[in-house]
Amino acid sequence: ASLAKIAQEKHNTLWLVPAPTLVTYSTLMSRAVKTGKPLVALRLWLLMKNQAGFRLQKPKYNAAARTTSEVIIIPDVKAANILMNAYAKLSDVESAEDLLSQMLTGNGKDVPKMAPNLVTYNTLLDACHKAEDLNKALEAKNLLLESGIRPDARTYTTLIATVARNNDYRQGANDPSLAFSLLEEMNAKGVRPNGMTYSALIDVCGRCKQSDLAINGLRVMLQQKQKEEEAIKKAQQLEQEHHTFRSTNTKNKNSKNKNNNSDNIEQYSLSNEVGAWTAAIDACGKSGGIETAIRLFYSMPKFGVQPNTITCGCLTDCLLRNGRVSETLDVLQYMEYQGIAPSEVMYTSLITSAGKLVELENKKKWQYEKRLRQKQAELEAAADGQDNRTNSTEYGMSSNTGEDKAIKVYTELMKSVMRGTPKRVTASASTTATTMDLLSNKSPNRQTTKWITKGDEEESTTLLFKVFLIYQEMKAAGAKPDLACYNALLRACSRAGDIGRSQDVMDQIRSSGLDPNDGSWREMIRTAGKARRSDVAESTWQAALDYRGTNDEHKKPVKWEPSVETFGALVFAYLRHASSLDPNTDQLQRQSLYEKVVFMYKDILEANDRLGADMIDENRLHENKRTMLMVLRAVVLLENAYCSNGDSEKQELMRDVGKSIISLECLYEGFMSRDRATKKALKIASSW
Repeated sequence: ASLAKIAQEKHNTLWLVPAPTLVTYSTLMSRAVKTGKPLVALRLWLLMKNQAGFRLQKPKYNAAARTTSEVIIIPDVKAANILMNAYAKLSDVESAEDLLSQMLTGNGKDVPKMAPNLVTYNTLLDACHKAEDLNKALEAKNLLLESGIRPDARTYTTLIATVARNNDYRQGANDPSLAFSLLEEMNAKGVRPNGMTYSALIDVCGRCKQSDLAINGLRVMLQQKQKEEEAIKKAQQLEQEHHTFRSTNTKNKNSKNKNNNSDNIEQYSLSNEVGAWTAAIDACGKSGGIETAIRLFYSMPKFGVQPNTITCGCLTDCLLRNGRVSETLDVLQYMEYQGIAPSEVMYTSLITSAGKLVELENKKKWQYEKRLRQKQAELEAAADGQDNRTNSTEYGMSSNTGEDKAIKVYTELMKSVMRGTPKRVTASASTTATTMDLLSNKSPNRQTTKWITKGDEEESTTLLFKVFLIYQEMKAAGAKPDLACYNALLRACSRAGDIGRSQDVMDQIRSSGLDPNDGSWREMIRTAGKARRSDVAESTWQAALDYRGTNDEHKKPVKWEPSVETFGALVFAYLRHASSLDPNTDQLQRQSLYEKVVFMYKDILEANDRLGADMIDENRLHENKRTMLMVLRAVVLLENAYCSNGDSEKQELMRDVGKSIISLECLYEGFMSRDRATKKALKIASSW
């Protein structure tokens, strides 16, 4: 309407806005249903019915009608299916059945008489499933069969999933036999079950608390998979023999065809198979078969199926509810190895289960201390001149039996949350633009760097919030964090570059009577580097060197020995700070930062005690590819700065350092970085 008004004002012409058509309404309704707004779809259907051109039958031909601008709208089967889907999302079986009746008889107010298709009946079954009405679903299946339409896998999967949804015995409560009967009927009609079908079948067994039948359903799926694999292999062998027979006349052709045939061998896989395994693990875990659930979980890769987040969440939930903490930690470590991130549901479940575990173990600890005091009082009452102090190990008890287990769960959960985030800009990647700009005498691309940093900050802020939420839940449950837990907090701070929070965590470490280790100081330095504050990184390094432990007389003084990885974090802080400076106005400051990297590297080679460089192992440093590449960048950039200043003596000195680095074997081992700036630095140093 606004465009029509503008056109009329500028060109003095009347622009008629076209009326919505059936395609317009169908598209909008489909989008509304997909976004979870079925009521909006129903309002759109009402608007369409109120439009002047809405008809339930095709109007008779009239020559005068061709001159009118009225748009005739007659709902088709696609529009009817969208309306049916809106009813299904609302679990409105009655309205869905009424719509089907209108389609079959034509005696209705929404759609004319038309032939329903398979999508129509499957959508009606979906409405029955959401309403947990098995009887209505079976009636819909009978109508489908009477219509002569062949059902598909979705038809039977929805039917099976509707079994045992409520406590009515007529709905299959506590009896999965109807689900197995539907599976047999499905096979008899030549409809191939898929992973979702077996997932629904096993889920029914789990709801009926019959884990043995759930395992049986899994076996049936594996038998089908084995038969199909054998059939595919036989077909591939016949095809290969046929290929070989046809290409025997030309030897080169024969070898080429063999290679092509081997490359095109089809890999068999059952769609959504992981869902069936997950349902079986969940069914066994909820019925008390924890050992069976664990065996199923670790046997999945043998059958070509990898657990996903939902699989791991089901198993950890069952394990924690049964107090199996060590096995839970194994699953979390498996997720670390496989790179599986915990979902929101798993995240919440683990926090809740760990909190209950703390309460349970604190209760056990209180009971243990009570029994210990009673036993000590009995021994003191029967004093015979001997030392009768009771040793807790005589009763198989420990003063910290359960709290440590809960802390491990909390800590591992923090680590899992951080592992699940996508890998962001590393030290080598973060300095790419600046290095290339300086090497090619171009100004840095500020807009690109800002865009990457913004996405990184949003992801890291969410991560930091989740990790500290776990920490608060742990404190509220009464668990006392250990050093590994605090280090996980520091790691989250380093991802976000939150210097203030990291310093607060370090203060809590000291106030708790714990001594920070090399990992603690390294994360503090990484936090400063992420925030582009090399001055804070330097002060943290110096504070670590001066730290001698808590003021506890019973503890030995602690002396920090910096590792190669911590030195790499400091180098990263220098390079990241330099990348944020303007190469035109801050040349001297950038040069100073590069000099700090190179001079400290030389101190390590010369075993100079300045800043504890003599404690860093030179051999281990030369085996660390990532750190040495960062040092090489600093050398190349510093050599370029000296060249610009005309200082040939220092320029030659940097070239000598670069030559020694370029000869290290670690730079050429493993995967070579695709970073253009790194390749440029290697190329320049190699030319020296």
